[in-house]
Amino acid sequence: FADTLGPDASEHVLTPVQWHPATKFADPYFGTATDYSERYNRAYGLIPSYVSAGASAAGYSLTMAIQDAFRRCTFPEQGVDADSLLFTAGLLQCEQVVGERGTGYERVMRSLVKQQINTFFGEIALNSFRRNVALSPITAQIQSGVLQATLPIEVANKALVMPKPPPKDEDSGAEKIGTLHKDAFITVVVVVVGSFLILCLAVLLTLGRSRQQSRMLERMLVISPDDLLIINHPVRLCDGSYECGKAMHRNTLVALEPLTE
Repeated sequence: FADTLGPDASEHVLTPVQWHPATKFADPYFGTATDYSERYNRAYGLIPSYVSAGASAAGYSLTMAIQDAFRRCTFPEQGVDADSLLFTAGLLQCEQVVGERGTGYERVMRSLVKQQINTFFGEIALNSFRRNVALSPITAQIQSGVLQATLPIEVANKALVMPKPPPKDEDSGAEKIGTLHKDAFITVVVVVVGSFLILCLAVLLTLGRSRQQSRMLERMLVISPDDLLIINHPVRLCDGSYECGKAMHRNTLVALEPLTE
């Protein structure tokens, strides 16, 4: 990943990992994660991956479970093979402890379920599905081109760098206007001017729409005489009042009532 992006783009990139050879995990057999990595490198000429480390930790976990399972047992016969030890009932003579009867295999499985140990790979505690629920992934960060363990803090070998620092050439040689870099200042000016222009445009559109609505309302309320088809004019009655006239306006029958005499 780092080789693909290059040293500049990959610097300070974060990634989760299952294991890192520089973490501070340790156990009595393999020692620290660094000890394991160095011994593995001497033996095979390679840097161990998390797969190799996990396999070694699984072997250590099983060894501890077997030791715990047969800790209070004796073997009545010499030369007992592994299959008989694990699957032949009644072969073992063990101290009577409630819930620990059964074959050797059953004793080992019970030991694994209750196991909770620290290893160079991290903490191991298996649930009923044989999954390690105690292992916490490590957050690693590329620093100076090297992947370093940064979180959790108690097992990290390097401090987390955040936020990402600016490139040295950008920080030292960039022209500043006030407290802002030139590019940042130009960006601020463009945003402010653009916002002002957008606000002005919104005001103009609002005024134009308001005037348009006023004209439409005026056309609806004020009727030109040319738009009326007179059927009969208002007629003045003997008592001085008027009888409304009638006219057609856009296929609608309307009443004509005089406002003044």
